[in-house]
Amino acid sequence: MSINKRRLEITREVMIQNIVSLDLILEKFKVSERTIRNDLIQINKYLKKTSNSEVYIKNRFLLCENIGIFSDKLKGINLNNYILDNDERITLSIYFLLLANDYMTTNHLSDILMVSQSSIFNDIDFIKNDIDRYNLNLETSPGKGLLIRGEETDIRSLFYDIIDTKYYLIRILENTNHREPLIVSYLDTKNYIYEIIGEVEHKHSIIFSEDSFNILYNYLVYTLYRIRNNRSISSLS
Repeated sequence: MSINKRRLEITREVMIQNIVSLDLILEKFKVSERTIRNDLIQINKYLKKTSNSEVYIKNRFLLCENIGIFSDKLKGINLNNYILDNDERITLSIYFLLLANDYMTTNHLSDILMVSQSSIFNDIDFIKNDIDRYNLNLETSPGKGLLIRGEETDIRSLFYDIIDTKYYLIRILENTNHREPLIVSYLDTKNYIYEIIGEVEHKHSIIFSEDSFNILYNYLVYTLYRIRNNRSISSLS
């Protein structure tokens, strides 16, 4: 059983909308109906292990019973059963470099992402191009590794964009590397923020949507995480 980006996006759309046109799915992913049907086999193998949900096709629509909450379906997905594409691998490399407060070796990064060190080396130019759009630079130092440098506001902008558009990847990473010191430190901060948002919702009788909660949650977590590591907006990185 393996999950990839397309299969995860199909699952998310069906979980959120409950019913999705098969023709729209075919158009969106530019693949054959046979490919989608094979995707559903893999999706349902995963869902049967983690829940009572199942995605099926009826009258050329994708439907799901017991849809639940999509984030709950992410709990069992990790880098052992998820296939990263090149863009996702680059995104997670940037994410970890943004969490780090010092140089990170390519060997450490490859171990975390469960990919070869040569893959990380091949990604360096792509990482540089991606962060350049945020006026950030990637320092490479023999024996020390990689380090993202730039203004704190630019660093946070890049991080917020990642958690806004690639939140599912962060969950997959956390499921895989729960003992990695960087993630342990970050998760400690997340638990603190989770309780605060819960108190605010209770006090003001409001409930954030799943997506809104995740964006606000991670925004506040990273802000506090950076402050705790002496990275304030008023200072240079």
